[in-house]
Amino acid sequence: MIKILIGAVLFALSFLSPALNLPVYVEYVLIGASYLVLGYETIIHAFKNIFEGEFFDETFLMTIATIGAFIIGEYHEAVGVMLFYELGEYLQDLAVDKSTDNIEKLMDISPEKARKLGKDGSRTEVKPEEIKVGDLIYVLAGERVALDGKVLEGSAYLDTKAVTGESKPFYAEKNASVMSGSIVLDSPLTIEVTALYENSTVSKIINLTKDARETKAPTEHFITKFAKIYTPVVCALAFLIAVVPSLITGEWSVWVHKALITLVISCPCALVLSVPVAFFGGIGSSARHGILVKGGVHLENLAKANEFFFDKTGTITEGTFKVTKVVSEKEDKLLTVLSSLEKESNHPLAKTICSYCPETNVNATKVREYKGKGLSGIIEETRYYAGNYSFVNTKCGGFKAPESSGTVIYVCSETEYLGYVELEDELKTNVKESFNLLREEGFSKVVILSGDNESAVSAAVKNSGADEGKSSLLPQDKVEYILSEQKKGKVCVFTGDGINDSPALATADVGISMGGVGSDAAIEASDIVIMNDNLSSLVTARKISRKTVKIAKENIAFAIALKVVFLILGSFGLIGMGWAVFADTGVALLAVLNSLRTLRNI
Repeated sequence: MIKILIGAVLFALSFLSPALNLPVYVEYVLIGASYLVLGYETIIHAFKNIFEGEFFDETFLMTIATIGAFIIGEYHEAVGVMLFYELGEYLQDLAVDKSTDNIEKLMDISPEKARKLGKDGSRTEVKPEEIKVGDLIYVLAGERVALDGKVLEGSAYLDTKAVTGESKPFYAEKNASVMSGSIVLDSPLTIEVTALYENSTVSKIINLTKDARETKAPTEHFITKFAKIYTPVVCALAFLIAVVPSLITGEWSVWVHKALITLVISCPCALVLSVPVAFFGGIGSSARHGILVKGGVHLENLAKANEFFFDKTGTITEGTFKVTKVVSEKEDKLLTVLSSLEKESNHPLAKTICSYCPETNVNATKVREYKGKGLSGIIEETRYYAGNYSFVNTKCGGFKAPESSGTVIYVCSETEYLGYVELEDELKTNVKESFNLLREEGFSKVVILSGDNESAVSAAVKNSGADEGKSSLLPQDKVEYILSEQKKGKVCVFTGDGINDSPALATADVGISMGGVGSDAAIEASDIVIMNDNLSSLVTARKISRKTVKIAKENIAFAIALKVVFLILGSFGLIGMGWAVFADTGVALLAVLNSLRTLRNI
């Protein structure tokens, strides 16, 4: 801006010098000085490109056009073109800065220091990169958590918006997992570090965001190729306009002037700049919603996709089991026995069962665990068994297994069958709504692909409103199913969270992982990461992708149409250099401003 202001002042003084009765050479000096102040960077850039073999870009066109204007004596016109070009570039930079604001904020979520706790209780500030797994860090209220870990001492509310996009504070107590980049809101925490800085959530977010800047969408590649063909064509056209009529009429100054106008009009700034800004704006808008897109190509593919596939466990379900049914004529006794046995077990379901059962002082002795089958133990001199059907049925047969889509734990003694408890991994609350919204967004089919048994998948299909479900699938089976749909011409999206989902995520046209609960392998294999694990974010991502592609296409059509109109008018001498400048810088700025619509709320 300082450069533009100085150049503009010198340019204005050049107009005033005759009125001030200054010598003519002063006017020329002011014109030359203003041109050099405004255009030196553009001119240097143009010559650097020429030496590197890159002749045809907007800086080359602006340099040739303005130098040509000087040659034919249009001094003020030459400076005016450069002034408005530089002003347009400045305004475009402001627009780009606005489009990158969300991502820059995201990049600023990593604290420079961490407070490491020594064995003697001392606190030392060190760089997060120096902290090792197992070290303890102390985080005060108002500070960001530097590394992933679990709470060892204290409890506090955490602001996780920058990491997950979730506006509701997360309550972390002892043993709760906390993500780097979160802000401790109300009281200090002592945290045991569970991942090195390079493997932490905040580091992954930053790396994914950096990668996103460098991955171009097909539309962006088209513009780059188009510009390389378009620019030499218009240069040739300008040359013909300057030479052919001049040889016939002898009016060199007139036709060279028209050729220079053609060069200024033809600058491909609007095309080259506004389309990448549209995709970058879409990536920034996604980041604000807790959606990390690894590149514009994935936004474009998501906009074109027409089939959506989901893993089941942990993706459309909560990923944690809950007791949904107790069937027994002696429910109190069943729950007492089951609780007494399960509190002696380290099985993942044991904690869930114990938290559901009423507290009891009854303790089981001589507890034995049969891996993959169940438990046995003695309670008040009677041995009881709890486990799956095949295990318990051999101990006290005579009962039938119920039809169930969940996990069933049966309980009996050596002489009495007590009943069973059913546990299910419940669907997330907004699954059905999200599936319906995805259909409204143009997806013809929503399918669940799962390794679970048929009854569990059938129940999930029924309760979620999915179109169909495939059960008992190995990772390679999911890949084969996606490939079969792609061979039919379908553009497929797959969403998963586990290591076993990585092949399917990599195979799909767009792989989307759940970043909060997802495995490192799944996140690495995916194209888009949903940091808040909220299925409604999939709908948001789809809306952003379609809006981004629509705006990019609008920019292409708008810029080409206006360029053609102005080129025709310019070649016939119907417009002057001022309109030529608008056709270049003005059209580019309008296209960039249109691109910023991607940042508006969806």
